[in-house]
Formats: sequence, structure tokens, C-alpha cells
Amino acid sequence: SLSDLYFRFNDVAYRWIALDNWTYTTTFSASTELRAKQRVQLVFEGVDTVASISLNGVVVGKTDNMFRRYDFSVGQLLREGENVVKVSLLSPVLYASERSQAHSSYSVPPDCPPPVQKGECHVNFIRKAQSSFSWDWGPSFPTLGLWKGVHLEAFDVLRLIHLSTVPVYNSSLSQWVVTVEVLVDAVEETKVQVNLSLMELSTEQTFMVLFPSGQSKNTLSLHVNTVSMGCWVGR
Repeated sequence: SLSDLYFRFNDVAYRWIALDNWTYTTTFSASTELRAKQRVQLVFEGVDTVASISLNGVVVGKTDNMFRRYDFSVGQLLREGENVVKVSLLSPVLYASERSQAHSSYSVPPDCPPPVQKGECHVNFIRKAQSSFSWDWGPSFPTLGLWKGVHLEAFDVLRLIHLSTVPVYNSSLSQWVVTVEVLVDAVEETKVQVNLSLMELSTEQTFMVLFPSGQSKNTLSLHVNTVSMGCWVGR
């Protein structure tokens, strides 16, 4: 077992962990009902960082960015009984070094942190937490693994992947408008009724939206009922 990573020079003593490749493997079962869906996506909310992902021996995709979500279509690969997911992770230190060597057209400083930090080089060639290669306030722990959840999403018509909202005040109309952006994945072109509401402000609108096949972003504007909006004072 590993002792305290922050004790004396353990950050250097355990650096071998980040210099090796690692594999995560797990199994799961998929019900008949789930396998019958038109689309089944294997979703990784966060992978740190460079990996090849396979299901039942078939590579379904690769990752190279710690900060984004990855979706892989796996409907045709699911089987009755045990399904095996394998995540093969590359050393972030060696990957960053290889990417740096392959980039020869111009210099991308800094190459390495100051020697006193005992860190790793070329962190600017990998999309992961930059401080993991060392910083002036902390040691170098170039992590690798799964840092968020993994799950299946199955659907026949469409799924909502992401929703974001931005409130904007229209001074000419003296009215607030909430801009709503939805990221949707549709099996085929589909016309859908979308209801947006702010119940506390007695605001509700209905939209008919035509979603194309595949993933698409759509922006809707919800006009807020300012009559029911009270005043507040920050303290």
C-alpha cells in the first residue's frame, strides 16, 4: 500500500505511477428492454485523460480531454449476460512528451517547471489539470483515471444532453428574457413540443421545435412576466 503522498519526498518516490499505463475493467448486464432501444450511448462524464475505450473487445472511441463528456454508440455491441468495458489509459507524462516532440514548427513555452518544483514537462501539450504536473504551491501528481461517472443512456426518440440558461435584461422593453440553449440528440427528424416555465414568476411558454436527426443545439427565448417579479436587496 502507498503511504502519505504528502510526506517528505513521496511525490517523487511515487512518480512511477504516472509514468506507467493503466487499465480499468468492469462488467455489467444490460436488460432486454434496454438493448431493444433505438439508440444506446455509453457515456463517460470525465476521463483523465488519454484513453482507448472498448466494449466486449471492440474499441468504441478514444479520449484526450479531461474537461469534456464523451458519448459512444454501443447499441449493436451489447449482449445478453455479461458485458465488459475496458478503459486503457496512457501515461499523461509520456503522452505530453511525445506530443511535444511531434510539434516542431515552433516553440511552446514553458518546456518544464522550475527544478525546485520537481515537476514534469510539457503539460501544455495535454488537456488536463495543469497543476497536476506541479505548480509553485503544490507537488506533482500527474493523475490518470476516471474522475466522474460512467453510465448508459437508452432512448427511442430523443434525449436531452445539456441545458443552459442566460438571463438578459432588455432595457428598451423593460423586460427580462431567459435565453435557453438545449443540446438534443434525436434518432430521426422529430417535431417536439417544448414547455419552458418559471413557476415562481408565473412565466410559461410553449414552443414547437423541429429537431434534426443527430445532435443539434437549439436556442429558445423565455420572456419573463415582470409583473410578478419582486424586488430584492443584497446584504
